[in-house]
Amino acid sequence: MTHSAPGGRRQRGAGALTGISLLAVLWFSFMFFVVFPAGILWWTDGGFLPPAGASRLLGFAIIALGLLAWSGPLRRFVSEGRGTPAPVAPPDTLVVTGLYTRIRNPMYASYIVIVLGEALLFRSFALALYALVLFGIAHAYVVGSEEAVLRQRFGSQYDDYCARVDRWLPRRRAD
Repeated sequence: MTHSAPGGRRQRGAGALTGISLLAVLWFSFMFFVVFPAGILWWTDGGFLPPAGASRLLGFAIIALGLLAWSGPLRRFVSEGRGTPAPVAPPDTLVVTGLYTRIRNPMYASYIVIVLGEALLFRSFALALYALVLFGIAHAYVVGSEEAVLRQRFGSQYDDYCARVDRWLPRRRAD
């Protein structure tokens, strides 16, 4: 469904925008979890077949855990927040349930976990460095931009949430 915007332009309906945003999130994920790591492995002559051994199983397990951790918050953005992680279709509601009760950035954290799993899977120091670079970029973006936008959109609700939940590491529960 489309709606007319001021000046006679037509814009996409909310459902189409959400669908496009989810495709953008999947594209971003494919690039950062598959294409870039493959390029790093190719560039460093690391090979595309993981070496045999315990690191292979542990790497796969960590990747699976990271993908599971990534998918939960993504579903919550759509179902509870009525939006996506993409800036063009942000959630209408501040999402503070699920993994968001433990850390404020579980999706970014899961990206790092997935890449660390890949580093272990392929026994690649270069992929471990890539994970560190991704964390630096995510941290800079969160602190330099995203938090200000969330504070502007959700006001004291976001401030209260920040007082309860840390950015990257879960707090020790007092119960």
